[in-house]
Amino acid sequence: MKIDFTKVPVKDIDGKEFEADVHKELGQQLYMQGQTIEECELGSLIYHTDGPVELTILQGSCVNSWVDRWPYVTRTAVKALFKH
Repeated sequence: MKIDFTKVPVKDIDGKEFEADVHKELGQQLYMQGQTIEECELGSLIYHTDGPVELTILQGSCVNSWVDRWPYVTRTAVKALFKH
């Protein structure tokens, strides 16, 4: 699956939609706090890819689990990318 973490559709408090770029933040967190070499490598891939990233099902599950730690609005916006 291809996921673009540079263009995450998020709605602000007024209901206006904008595109959030979370690829650097997500990549950095996965790389620095990953518990396995695979998580660290995935973090590096996401961080260094400016656009859509090709993810395996396992990598997608890893990202979904990781963003469970994020605030609700951003978390649900990132998770919605995997439903398309």
